[in-house]
Amino acid sequence: MKNNLITNNKNISIGFFIQSAVYSLAAILFLIGAVAYFGTSKLSSDLDFLRSEISGVQGGMGQAITTLKALTHEVQALSEAENAYQKLNDLEEKLIANQQASVNIDEALRKFSTIAAQNHQGLLIINKATEKIEENLLLISGPYQKLIDAAKQIDRQSMLLLINTFKLINSVTSFSDPKEVKAAQENIEEILRQLSLLTNSTQTITPKMRKNLVEIKQQLQPYLLSLQNFSVLQDVYVIDATAPQLTIKGEKIAVLAGAISQQANTMAKQGIVTALNFTITSKKQIDQQKIANDKGNEIIDRSIDIVQGANKANQNLANLLTLRLKELGQSLTVIPKVSENISRSIASMQSTVSSDQSGRLNAVEDRAAQAKSNAKTIPIIIAIVCAIALVLSGAIILILRRWIIKPLNRFMKGVQAVTDNDLTTHINDRGAVGELKQLISDVNLLVCGLNANVKDMKEAGEDIAASATNMNSASLKTQQSLVQQDKITIEVIAESEAMSKMFNTVANSTSIAANNATSAEHSVQVSMQSINQSVEKISMLSDTISRAEQSMQLLKNDSDDIGKILNVIRGVAEQTNLLALNAAIEAARAGEHGRGFAVVADEVRQLAQNTSQATIEIQGLIEKLQVNAESGAATMAQGIERVDDNVKATQAVYEALENTATIVTDIVKLNKEIEASTHSRIQSVEEIAEKLRDIGRYSQETSATASKNVTASEELDQTSANLKQLVERFKI
Repeated sequence: MKNNLITNNKNISIGFFIQSAVYSLAAILFLIGAVAYFGTSKLSSDLDFLRSEISGVQGGMGQAITTLKALTHEVQALSEAENAYQKLNDLEEKLIANQQASVNIDEALRKFSTIAAQNHQGLLIINKATEKIEENLLLISGPYQKLIDAAKQIDRQSMLLLINTFKLINSVTSFSDPKEVKAAQENIEEILRQLSLLTNSTQTITPKMRKNLVEIKQQLQPYLLSLQNFSVLQDVYVIDATAPQLTIKGEKIAVLAGAISQQANTMAKQGIVTALNFTITSKKQIDQQKIANDKGNEIIDRSIDIVQGANKANQNLANLLTLRLKELGQSLTVIPKVSENISRSIASMQSTVSSDQSGRLNAVEDRAAQAKSNAKTIPIIIAIVCAIALVLSGAIILILRRWIIKPLNRFMKGVQAVTDNDLTTHINDRGAVGELKQLISDVNLLVCGLNANVKDMKEAGEDIAASATNMNSASLKTQQSLVQQDKITIEVIAESEAMSKMFNTVANSTSIAANNATSAEHSVQVSMQSINQSVEKISMLSDTISRAEQSMQLLKNDSDDIGKILNVIRGVAEQTNLLALNAAIEAARAGEHGRGFAVVADEVRQLAQNTSQATIEIQGLIEKLQVNAESGAATMAQGIERVDDNVKATQAVYEALENTATIVTDIVKLNKEIEASTHSRIQSVEEIAEKLRDIGRYSQETSATASKNVTASEELDQTSANLKQLVERFKI
């Protein structure tokens, strides 16, 4: 039975409970009204009978008839009972308390929504940190490349050593050239140097590779000694016996060198792929966390809407109960007076009725007694109905408390624990139904997801701190891009000179437009002598248009600033792309010796990434542009209103000034556009000149600035420390 009830609860929503409670209370109120209406109708029927009987009595009973009319109006007030009034008053207080609890729940949900928004903001910050980590991990490829180069050099020198060995064997019978032994010695020394680089590398070497390094290092010195001894042999039989052994040793060294080269390539590829996969995994986890956070916000918004609907329904019900209670209170105040009036009226009628109508008065007395009995019985019936209503209301309140209020209290405590960064919290959904049960389940899933993601972030922070120490060497190569930056500065100066010539042409056009505007203004002044009565309103219009012009001027200047910054960014990006292309071409031509150019290409790409900082300035200018546009729109709206007033005041001379006003409007508009364009272009030229001077200074300061890149690894350490500190705030 209990399992069936739990299963049914899952299919019942909170809205169903609230609607059921509202409909039940409405039905109770309707039942009370029906009982009261029935009692009132019964009393009204009795009083109608009394009025019909008394109307036939002698004229001396006029006072009694007047008293009965007053009694009829007072008896109609008996439709409500005092007990019902008290019960409904208690119910109103409970509904008000329930409404206050709903308001508290609403506030708690809004607080949780705010915390979820802050959590979302923190995830965005972590996402940015992960992107920065991804950029820095690309620099790790430098040490891996050195590892690959050293292994290839060992392989190459070992092959040269084997070739020199064959040359020495072929020429030993004719007294070998000391140059071949010297070349073999140089090969061995180069192999030893590269082995030292591999041994001292910061990268972790596999046990198999380390074993090969130790083995080849142990064989090199004895092999060199064997070559030196072989070079001084003169006995042909000894030479023939020793040559195969010497060849086998050389081939073994070459095989070990090839294995070392292959292992170095495999290890480098695995390291780079592991670092990139780690970054990609971190980004995916953060994206999943953002999706879960958005889902949690959506659930909270839906819960807020449900609680607000419940508050509204409770408010309507409380208002209805208040109205009914007022009506009952007014009715109950007249109950004692009505009883006294009935007694006095009956006594008065008995004393004034004549002997020939005593039979009719007895009938009236019997009917009055029946009415009195009904007046006592009806309140009892109403009290019973109110008691039943109170029991039903108590049952509804208990149901709401068990299936809504208690689960909501547990939910609020669980949410408070989550706000205290306790991600081990699990909210109990016992007794919850419908949307509330689904909400608690979704919040538990959200907390579990947060717990898992915070653990992953903690591990990511430890890996970041471990890889930050490998970045210092890559930062020192930034200075190689300074030469290309000087070339970019020269090209930008040439472009600024061309822009200066163009703006001079625009200034000449502005002067011509200003002269035309002056002539048009003179014509308008001559025409406006006939409308002196509208001078004041035209002055107001001029002020409004002047403010609008200032606002639009600011808007234009901001637009020009944005265009200037975009042009600079575009030029730098184009030059950077050319620089990267040239470096790639040079690296391809140089082959193995061109790896330095490949590093230059990487640094140039890093320089291109720095140009993205200009987008921050563009964003600020766009915001200013929007504010100025709004100000201009408001000012132009005021100008339009005052133009309407001016049109009404000058309607009498509209036909005479129509042609002149059209010409003046066109010329003034042209003058303003040209003037605004001229000022903005001149200002842009001045700002570009200032930027060119800044670029000249920056080109001198870039050398000093490049040294600051060494601190990138320290910043990465700080980032990992901040990430670790952020993770430690949570209890997992």
